Amino acid sequence: MTIAGLGFLGFLFYNEIQGSLGIFLFILFILLGLFLGYAVFITARRQGLVKFLTAVNASPDLDNLEPASDSDFRKLNAQEYFEKFSSGDKLFSGGYIRIWGDFRSRQLDIHNEISRVKLDMSDVLVIEFTNSNKLTIVNPKTIFESTSYLKILEASEIIWEWIDKNSDQRFYFNYLVNKRSIKTKTNSDWKSYKIDTILGQPAIFIFNNE
Repeated sequence: MTIAGLGFLGFLFYNEIQGSLGIFLFILFILLGLFLGYAVFITARRQGLVKFLTAVNASPDLDNLEPASDSDFRKLNAQEYFEKFSSGDKLFSGGYIRIWGDFRSRQLDIHNEISRVKLDMSDVLVIEFTNSNKLTIVNPKTIFESTSYLKILEASEIIWEWIDKNSDQRFYFNYLVNKRSIKTKTNSDWKSYKIDTILGQPAIFIFNNE
C-alpha cells in the first residue's frame, strides 16, 4: 500500500510536469515508496502483524482508571501485590510474557506459570515460574492484576532469565531504561532490534488468552 500510494503520487507529478523533471520526481517517489514499504514490512514482521496493526495491550486510557468495587481487576503497588500473592490471594497465575512489547522466543512466547513472588529491598520485584524462568523488575510502578493478565506499567530495569531446553544453560536478557530508550545486553546469541521494545508499552504484560 505504501509503494502503491507513493507511486501513484509520483505518477500525478509526472502527468502534470512531464519532461525530465517529471520523470525524476516519478522515480524519486517510487524509490521512496520502496524504502518506506520495506521499513513497514520489517517492523510488522518483527513485532507481529496483529500487534503491529492493533497494539491491543497499549491502553493508556484504561490504565488511568481506578477499579470500582465490582471491577474484575485491581490496582496495586509492589508491596501489595507481593503480600496478596504470598497469602494466596491471587487473581492471575501465569501466561505469555511481553517486556516493553518484546515477546519473541527466549521462552517469552510459552506459557509461564507463576510459582513464587519475592520483594527485595522494597523496590525489586522477583517473579519466579514453575519452569525455573525468572523475571526481576527494578522499581516497578503501578500493577494491574486480573484473572486474565498481569500488567506492570513502569520499571527502570527488567532482567529476564530462562533455561535453554537443549543445553540446560541459564541465559539472561537485561532491559535498562536509558533516558528515552531501552538498552539491552545478554549472554545469549539472541539479537535485539530497536523496534522490539517500545517505552509506550507496559514494562511487563503477562496474559493468558485461554
